[in-house]
Amino acid sequence: ASTPELIVGVDFFIESNLQPVAVAEKCLQHTGSRFKLVTLSNRGTQVWPTGSSFTNLVNLYGCRFESISTTAITQADILELYKLLAEDFKICSTELLNMWGDKKAYSLAQGQ
Repeated sequence: ASTPELIVGVDFFIESNLQPVAVAEKCLQHTGSRFKLVTLSNRGTQVWPTGSSFTNLVNLYGCRFESISTTAITQADILELYKLLAEDFKICSTELLNMWGDKKAYSLAQGQ
């Protein structure tokens, strides 16, 4: 039998010159009832909710959103979040966060 594959979240890679807390505040306005903002990363290192003040930031953030519940997220859910985030940011790319059975098929940011 094949292992079930579920979408459990999404990484949005966005362009912004804002500081991490300001990026997080804008992202948190759009989480709705399906998503929670888990982390922001910059150059592969977690910068929100915790992170080093010595991280040399660039204008590309990874914003990780995961499902609030244990139910899978649909691509339609992700498109709705995309539309909302696009009101505040240029979205450069997205990456689905999948689970194969009980195994995460994605990596964590350094410090997460």
